[in-house]
Amino acid sequence: MILDSVTVGFSTTSKWLSRLIRLFTKSRVSHAWIGYYDETLDKRMVMQVEAWGYEVRPWSRWMKQNRRVAEFIVPTQERARQALRGISAFLGVKYDFTAAFLAGVKRWWGRFLKRPYHNPGKLMCSEAVVRFLQLGGYPVAADLDPETTSPGELLIRVEQDPTFTSLPPSAARN
Repeated sequence: MILDSVTVGFSTTSKWLSRLIRLFTKSRVSHAWIGYYDETLDKRMVMQVEAWGYEVRPWSRWMKQNRRVAEFIVPTQERARQALRGISAFLGVKYDFTAAFLAGVKRWWGRFLKRPYHNPGKLMCSEAVVRFLQLGGYPVAADLDPETTSPGELLIRVEQDPTFTSLPPSAARN
């Protein structure tokens, strides 16, 4: 059941950008992503945003470069699969550096940041996951601004939502 479930996850790396994101957002995570099982490829995959854009990567390759901090099974799996198909329309779009920067400084200047640089043709990691959850109609993300929500803020929301099932650290290693 775990390996074929759609999940949302949170991670970090030892790279300087991950450290900077954790510093600015005061969080233990710097990255958000969507995990799922691809039946055609018979592999677990990660849909995520990298510096070059929105991509799909095999889980085994993703795990070599990332440290998984938390992962949650998304409730109502059929709705999650529909939302996954919806967010896949963004595959190949560029990374949204402006939104990432604004999410980092939001903690100090939040009231002034009202989507001043909205760009629907670009994504940052937590923006993709927020949009995915909103496409699925999940209340946990209903009132979030995708372009200014940091991975850490989203993690706190998901952790507090009892409808999301937390996976143990040893789960989903394939």
